[in-house]
Amino acid sequence: MKYIKTILVVDDNEETSAELAEIYKSLNYTVGLAPDGESAIEALQERDVDLVIMDLLLPDTSAVTLINRLKAASPDVEIIVMTNFQNPDLLSEALLSGASLFVQKPIVSNQIIALSLKCLERRWMRQENSRLMFDLAFTREKLEEHSRRHSNT
Repeated sequence: MKYIKTILVVDDNEETSAELAEIYKSLNYTVGLAPDGESAIEALQERDVDLVIMDLLLPDTSAVTLINRLKAASPDVEIIVMTNFQNPDLLSEALLSGASLFVQKPIVSNQIIALSLKCLERRWMRQENSRLMFDLAFTREKLEEHSRRHSNT
């Protein structure tokens, strides 16, 4: 069974949300929509989300606050921040808080797809690395146990 990636779009602009949902659904991703920060947190608590695409300016919270809350709820989640204005200080804060990348609005589908794939690959590599480290520790423990048993005989 193939794992379907889940993308959460957080934007109070319905047109942007619908456009992104259409792009991701065409790639067979599961898409959730949240118009504000609170809805995003609720969605993240209800299901595992691989990638969050969020607007830098939301009606109910700051981007930095939401990024911190998203990362606290799901440390492995990748986050792409969207913006339609230049504010280097706010973008820097968002990236320092845990956002992976940012993209300028209006959305260009090929660009958002490429950035999303990069983020999803990074998440997969982190998860695979964790799994391999666990397997290595387990194997090392078994080898040490085997070695102790046979060194006493």
